[in-house]
Amino acid sequence: MDVALTLGIVAVGGHILASVIYNWRIFQGDLMPKSATWALWFILTALNMLTYREMTHDPAKWMPTLACAAATGVTFGLCLYWKRLKWPEPWEWFVLFMGVLAGCIWLLFRHATGANLIIVGATTLAFWPLYQGVWENPSVEKPLPWCIWTIVYGLMIAVIALRWRGWNPEQVLELVYPIAGIIMHPIVVILIFRKSRVLAPAQ
Repeated sequence: MDVALTLGIVAVGGHILASVIYNWRIFQGDLMPKSATWALWFILTALNMLTYREMTHDPAKWMPTLACAAATGVTFGLCLYWKRLKWPEPWEWFVLFMGVLAGCIWLLFRHATGANLIIVGATTLAFWPLYQGVWENPSVEKPLPWCIWTIVYGLMIAVIALRWRGWNPEQVLELVYPIAGIIMHPIVVILIFRKSRVLAPAQ
């Protein structure tokens, strides 16, 4: 039994489950995501999938990135369908520029690792408007999908550990993306609960 591949498949299922929950709550009107933010994440996750696949050449590692790109694409499409529209902020234009730069590096120089590191940096910056929105109004997000996504990135780190080939630069750099994910996603959960507790006495 290939444990790493099994965990990779479970991570794919986690991405799908979190996306279904998230999109269902959009449909119910419980969530108010920004289409501009999800447009950025769709572009970045698609580029991440292409570069991470070239970096790793291992389906157990890159299959979750495919599920992530597909899921963000669906959420962005639903935001457009339900007219959750808002023009990107200047910060988001900068993040988009970073994504385009990463795409150019990958296409022109076929340097998947360099492009992927830029994409991870851009994705980290793309979280900032989300953090601000949740800080100002915790009701714009719900914690469950973000908890599931956090677990998914933990599974991705476990897959890399199981496939570990030694302390070489390529192997170490494979960890950058899932480590960034396992840091950024729980921050959303922390902000939801922290602000909820702060606001509760005043409600």
